[in-house]
Amino acid sequence: GIEANSIDLGLVTLPAAGRALVVEDLMADEMLAVLPAADPPPEGPVDAATLARRRLILYESRGRTRRIIDDWFAGGGVTAKPAMELSSVETIRELVGAGLGAAILPALALGPQVTGAVAVRPLSPPLARRLGLVLRRDKSLDPALRATIAAMRAQAVAG
Repeated sequence: GIEANSIDLGLVTLPAAGRALVVEDLMADEMLAVLPAADPPPEGPVDAATLARRRLILYESRGRTRRIIDDWFAGGGVTAKPAMELSSVETIRELVGAGLGAAILPALALGPQVTGAVAVRPLSPPLARRLGLVLRRDKSLDPALRATIAAMRAQAVAG
């Protein structure tokens, strides 16, 4: 959509590339283990082997975030074998809360919607994805778009 000029600005998982695009590395977004509160792991960070033994609900395999997650599992010497692959963070979180599996989700996507139905744990080793702003190189920045970009940069610095 950005390349076609039908979308003004994107917040994407990096890397992103395109000759017609300007890509600005904006911030890190920590990835977290999300587990059913009724069956959480012991306190503390969760490693790849521990998580791989659970029924997994992960992002669809074609996305960058999923590749980052698969690489994390591989670094821990295991292969993620998800029972379900979905594109919606909200759906994944709800399914985990219903006790149907465990997931790895970005902290920014969890936000304040995390309820008592899920337990959130850090990963060991820690995992983060890089997020960036993407827009067309020839994009005219009107005042509203400038304000949006400034607000996103400010939030990244504060976050």
